Amino acid sequence: MEKIILTGIFVLLAVSFAWGGVSLYRQAKLRGERAGCVCLLCFLSSFVCGVFVARQFPMETIGALFAAVGGVSFWKEYRFFKRAIIVHGVVTGVSGRIPGSREAVYAPVVQFEFDGQVRQVTGTTYSSFKPKTGTPMKVGVNPQNIEDARVYQKSGLILTAVTAVLGIVLLIIAVHSHIAGI
Repeated sequence: MEKIILTGIFVLLAVSFAWGGVSLYRQAKLRGERAGCVCLLCFLSSFVCGVFVARQFPMETIGALFAAVGGVSFWKEYRFFKRAIIVHGVVTGVSGRIPGSREAVYAPVVQFEFDGQVRQVTGTTYSSFKPKTGTPMKVGVNPQNIEDARVYQKSGLILTAVTAVLGIVLLIIAVHSHIAGI
């Protein structure tokens, strides 16, 4: 049980450091600045935490977990937006912090019109980048349940796809290692 708790803590640290590095990098790029040492430190910290996790569990287990979680998440989002009616909306505000988080992270609040009614939806992908009011965004609306609307954010799809691909790569490496006897 102690091994699972410790590994969970390191997984959360690795994801936090990696996401922090991505957010800092994006902010620096938007301001036209160079991404500095802080981004590199975030990525290195993420790598160190990842190495710890890799030593605790077999690579097949980690690979299967990443492939399953990333694959299912990607498939659910992809399937929703493939069936959804896409409408255009505008950012009218931001939703603040994630409960329990100390950092300032934001999700866009997007206003859109569907079936003659003005509606609002809050994005599910939070970022340290604060969306500007008036920014156009796409919204997917479920035609069977118009209350089910989601902001289309590429970052969420990309993150789930990368997670699935990383899991598949880890599985391939693990199988190759077993076959080669390494």
